[in-house]
Amino acid sequence: MKVLVTFAVETEFAPWKKALSLRTRVESGAAIHQSEISSVNVDFVVTGMGAENATRCAEILMRESYDLVIAAGFAGALRSELSVGDIVVANVVQRLSPEAPASGSNRQLGNRQTMSSNPDLVARAAANGATIIETLVSVDEIAATAEEKSQIAPFAKAADMESFAILSAARTHEIPAVAIRVISDSLHQGLPAGVNTLVNDTGAVNISGVAKYVVTRPLAVPAVIRLGRRSKSAAETLERFLESYIRGLSLASDIQPREQFQGVAAR
Repeated sequence: MKVLVTFAVETEFAPWKKALSLRTRVESGAAIHQSEISSVNVDFVVTGMGAENATRCAEILMRESYDLVIAAGFAGALRSELSVGDIVVANVVQRLSPEAPASGSNRQLGNRQTMSSNPDLVARAAANGATIIETLVSVDEIAATAEEKSQIAPFAKAADMESFAILSAARTHEIPAVAIRVISDSLHQGLPAGVNTLVNDTGAVNISGVAKYVVTRPLAVPAVIRLGRRSKSAAETLERFLESYIRGLSLASDIQPREQFQGVAAR
């Protein structure tokens, strides 16, 4: 069995560098980190943040003969029952249209594009301890504040930026796929203002951005440090879960790929 696991940023992938012996090759500008977990051949790829990066990278990689794809990484909670460190698996991933008009304080969805996770892969994640959420929404910009999260909370329980693009690419190639995420910030935990300037779109630290941030926002530095610690802990939790999950997949012989695509819709 050959599995592709995608992450958006290096922080999400970092624990695997300590946990596994990895071989790295570069194809079409994408670094592919390879290892084996039980009898499963696993490729790990850091796509970069956002749908555009995820789509470009996924389309290149899915020319290979993967048996399944896992869209992994961080997600922000949109409901109070989800806490930092919770592992969630989404039945469906919806894309929040960038053309969606705002009405009052609530953001409205235009055409809702929906991608389904493979039901067998969802069930296996739940059996391994993940919390099933009906909907994960992929947005074009990070929901950084509690107010921004509350605007999209009516439509999903958690939000990320890349899962829809990854599942969409998998559907194109009829590869079973699933979105498995770890909650990295709760509903009421906002991200420090301007934190996006500290990294580039691959998640690598922007040294000049850090220096400028410290000078211009010194009072925000403790919050950034707390965010870093929280993210590190969440990534380690996700690594432990996925390693166990992939070991279980080594015994799988009954994943039905086409069931995933029956629920795909634009509405």
